[in-house]
Amino acid sequence: MCSNIGVKGGLYGTSNLISKSGKNYRYPRLSSWGSNTDGSSYIFTDPKDLALDKWGNLYVADGNKITRINSYGVGRRGRPLCGGNDVRQQDKENYPLGIIRSGSGRGDEKTFIISGLRLVRPCPFGRKKCTIVRVNTSHRTAYLENEKIFPLLIKMGTPAAVGMLVNALYNIVDTIFVGHGVGPLAIAALSIVFPIQMIVSSVAQATGVGTASIVSRRLGEKRHGEAARAVGTAYATVILVNTILVGLLFAFMRPILSFFGASEEIMPLAMEYLGIVGAGFFFFALSMCASTLVRSEGNTKASMKGMLLGAGLNTILDPIFIFGFGLGVRGAAIATVISQVASVLYLASLYARKKTVVPLVASEFRIRPKILGQSFLLGTPAFIQSAGMSLLMLLVNTSLGRYGGDSAITTFGMIHRLNMIVIMPVLGIVQGFQPIAGYNYGAQRYDRVKASLKTTILTAVGLATIGYAFMMFLPRLGMGFFTSDGALVASSARVLRIMVMFVPLAAVQITGATYFQAIGKATESMVLGLSRQFFILIPLILLFPPLFGLDGIWMAYPLADLISSAITTSLLIREVRRLGKV
Repeated sequence: MCSNIGVKGGLYGTSNLISKSGKNYRYPRLSSWGSNTDGSSYIFTDPKDLALDKWGNLYVADGNKITRINSYGVGRRGRPLCGGNDVRQQDKENYPLGIIRSGSGRGDEKTFIISGLRLVRPCPFGRKKCTIVRVNTSHRTAYLENEKIFPLLIKMGTPAAVGMLVNALYNIVDTIFVGHGVGPLAIAALSIVFPIQMIVSSVAQATGVGTASIVSRRLGEKRHGEAARAVGTAYATVILVNTILVGLLFAFMRPILSFFGASEEIMPLAMEYLGIVGAGFFFFALSMCASTLVRSEGNTKASMKGMLLGAGLNTILDPIFIFGFGLGVRGAAIATVISQVASVLYLASLYARKKTVVPLVASEFRIRPKILGQSFLLGTPAFIQSAGMSLLMLLVNTSLGRYGGDSAITTFGMIHRLNMIVIMPVLGIVQGFQPIAGYNYGAQRYDRVKASLKTTILTAVGLATIGYAFMMFLPRLGMGFFTSDGALVASSARVLRIMVMFVPLAAVQITGATYFQAIGKATESMVLGLSRQFFILIPLILLFPPLFGLDGIWMAYPLADLISSAITTSLLIREVRRLGKV
């Protein structure tokens, strides 16, 4: 806006120009072909950037709007004077954004067209090339700073919620089909493999979520180059680390499965499934990282489409390979890998077709230690949550095997997947909240940061309450999704009611951890990421079974939800008070 433009040392025509960001610009005089007087192209790099053409007309680039000010750029009493041509283009999906005109009014006017990301001087007759001046892309993320919070959260969060749920459906759909097609032992086998998948995903999440926080804040600060470097570092890291992990997995598969609690009865099915799914971990990790990074720049629909494609294909292929070809758990694994490859190819095509705000440039595709350090620091809570989940499930599976046998492992596997159906939409809404909070924090719009935090908590708790009501009042129906064994359904329904007693409160803990991550406060985010699994749940699972037997494992979950939500609430209250003083 013009009110953000100041004057340093006199009039615009004789001094430096100062934007709201504090950067100084010597006035760049555009020639009639859209180039500086020294022949170089002028680049709009700041959302409040300024430019003078050769006739002294001043132009302000502000988001998706370029406005011409008067010849000297100064009104009465030295204040900036807004006037001239407002070239806002109403169609935000299709360019050009508009035009600007310059000249003295004596027939020497020149026209420049803003087309896509370019400022183009129309070619005269007989010319084959036009001079191009690039324009910033801040108009593509400005809505994060301007739209109403709740509609924006729904727009950002709904695709992410659907995407998170769809991503969880890979394992859930596999469990449903192998449960009915192979039997309860197959569910137990998938439950043993799941924490190994969580270790792989933890690397992708640590890199993707940590980088997403950097990208969102850099876009809010209009530092697009640093955002591109962060994206390149993230992908290079995921490829390298997961290549190493997959190699180790295949070298020590049987001892790893035994360590994670596979009994002699479960081992053959677990090896059969992991032997195929493990080969696809490379694509699994890339898909998770790419989806998070695409969503971090506000492109939630594309992120959702990538995950919908994979999960939808998996749902179609599972019954074909399991029942049609009679491949059992191998069929479920093959369907999963094919679907993950399809998801990665779609997300990669977004970069190839230049459909992202932050491009994936070959020269940026390398690991930068400084960016990687920041990313891992910010992504540590996500890594801890995923790796902690893996450690937790290792501990739970071994404890269940000791106190309840393979049937208890099967029960936990079914309940865990049903709970995922409830929690994943909450995680998705919160993931949609992340770029809103990060962008506005970077833009110093603390009022919107507080409003988005409050709205997200209420929305997340509401969603969790809906799922909670279903699991508490219709537990047999929920367990019946995975098995037709009546005795197993009855015993599992009782356990389900115990484990999900305080699920709505878990939404507060999830929102709080994501909020601190979004604004770059790694310490608070790490504390919240550690609290539920490491500080509370794991000690309870170690302590309760000797005292209460098998029920002690089930009772540990609601108590951990209650304590961790109380810790999160106290940190959020302190943070909101701090923002009120800024």
